[in-house]
Amino acid sequence: MSDSSTNPRVGSLGVLSPGRSQRLAPAAAGSALVGGALVAGLALVSSLGGPVDLDDLTGGPIDQLHANVGGGVSDNDFDGDGLSDAQEEVLGLLPYLFDSDFDGFGDGEEIARQSDPFDEYSIPTSQGISASLTANGGSATNLRLVVVVHEPAGEKGQSKIRIGALTHDRSVAVPIERFMGISNVLTSPGSDGSTVTSIDIPIQSALVHTNEHVAFFLAAGSQLQASFNAAAKIDVLSTDGVLQLLRPLALNADSSGGTGSIRQPIPPAAEGPSIPSSWVPGAICVQSSVTVGGAGAVVDKLIVEAECLQGFDSYCAPSCSSSVGTTYRTINPGAFIGG
Repeated sequence: MSDSSTNPRVGSLGVLSPGRSQRLAPAAAGSALVGGALVAGLALVSSLGGPVDLDDLTGGPIDQLHANVGGGVSDNDFDGDGLSDAQEEVLGLLPYLFDSDFDGFGDGEEIARQSDPFDEYSIPTSQGISASLTANGGSATNLRLVVVVHEPAGEKGQSKIRIGALTHDRSVAVPIERFMGISNVLTSPGSDGSTVTSIDIPIQSALVHTNEHVAFFLAAGSQLQASFNAAAKIDVLSTDGVLQLLRPLALNADSSGGTGSIRQPIPPAAEGPSIPSSWVPGAICVQSSVTVGGAGAVVDKLIVEAECLQGFDSYCAPSCSSSVGTTYRTINPGAFIGG
């Protein structure tokens, strides 16, 4: 594939720790998709009836979360970079090194500011408050959505975050304070007196299993400004009862043209059943897609290439190549900036 398999760094973006076996979650039973404060939010019980409404993205402050942390598992952050050890293992980072690529910026700050924590020549250039999204496996029935926020020294406590989810026909966005009482919060120092905050939100994996593909998104900015200056999204898929993170081959992939991505299985923190024996070990699904439609922040993608690529400490679904010609709906996060 011209935009994926020729990338010399493709292997480093999908590897797990050597020797770590992946255990994946089955589809959760029951009709409840999410619990607690998420019922009115990410359960997608209300449809916006069209493209994501940027006027609804009023945002909420993250400082309220610090006063009422609870609910989830206790997260370890051995190296103090603002990312839990479990999250670093999923991303292929080094959980015992604050700065995996030795470029002077911690891994959590690079994720939040959307530079590449694997590349010493990729350093953060974002100005003001910035944020990004990732995910890991919380348990056999839960997905943990992780929001990573960077606040410069002069803007501590001023960030606002709006978070949402999109399925093939519905979308919803809610202020982040909706998750008080169920989130874990990690903080760490950033460069030049800044702060990195990681907010770990549990979501029942049935939300993804039921819809097969969910795009989670956020917009971030200062409470002192009406607009947002940063945005991000991740796509989570369900294949054969296995959750997969659709990760771009470049952290700042442009959603307007052709893009390459990998489908990485998400191992839960708790033990679950093994990956189906039909999946290809030592490989990962690499796909290329192009934009074929959409409106506003919502874009429709057509998969034009997909294959199992060897050289990964992971697994590839046998249905990988058969996804060519199919479409999926996702978010163009750039549409939120300035809105």
